[in-house]
Amino acid sequence: RPLDRSFLPAGRLQMTQQWDDDTDLICVGSGLGGLAAAVAGAEAGLRVTVLEKSERVGGTTTWSYGIVWVGASHLAHARGIEDSAEETRAYLDYLGGGKNDPEVTASFVEHAPKALHFFEQVARVPFYVVDALPDHYYPLGDGSKPRGRNHQVRPFAAGSLGPWQSRLELTPYGHGRVTFEEMAQWGGRAGYRQWDHAVIAEREARDIRTFGGALAGHFLKAALDRGISIRPETRVCRLIVENGRVVGVEVEAPGGTAAIRA
Repeated sequence: RPLDRSFLPAGRLQMTQQWDDDTDLICVGSGLGGLAAAVAGAEAGLRVTVLEKSERVGGTTTWSYGIVWVGASHLAHARGIEDSAEETRAYLDYLGGGKNDPEVTASFVEHAPKALHFFEQVARVPFYVVDALPDHYYPLGDGSKPRGRNHQVRPFAAGSLGPWQSRLELTPYGHGRVTFEEMAQWGGRAGYRQWDHAVIAEREARDIRTFGGALAGHFLKAALDRGISIRPETRVCRLIVENGRVVGVEVEAPGGTAAIRA
């Protein structure tokens, strides 16, 4: 497409940047943040490109427990769990100890439940409330709850990714095949010898992922289903700025250096 220079102030020198590609939205990194932004962008009608410096996708999300903390979610309310924005804010202020940014905290309290609802309902990411998992400082912390704020996703069949299956990162920490409920039932993280290794072996054979691997997998599948361009081995090395506005990125990939306009 011809470059849109309409945003440049009149009389200013026109940009001379040569572009190798262009898109509407660039997401740097293929962890939960990048993939969630990509899916939201695609749902808004944008052409989206995800750039990932590693050979595999999923980022450090795949190494994590993948527990998403959201107060007063629609999933909690559907379970009859009472919670409110005010209680959520009180708990986050307790955790922050006066050091948390009030505007950031208020934004999270307002938008996190909406985001969870969007990804669960629109993107069909199968979130659910983890039972019997309280806030860290319950009952001492102001606004803390005994359950209802911790969410995880259902196990993910990596085979559903097709040729991208081998590209999804896998945690080296040994918890990538069990759910939180199973881990608790089998004796906890420290009781690894008591885990049901037959279940784990069966999931390994079928490449069923859990925790952060499942979270990244479900979001990767949602991104691929929407035709989002995902480019592994593509490292963003520079933001390209014109007249105070970021208009693209410079990347290093196996084919060399390129400039992508967004």
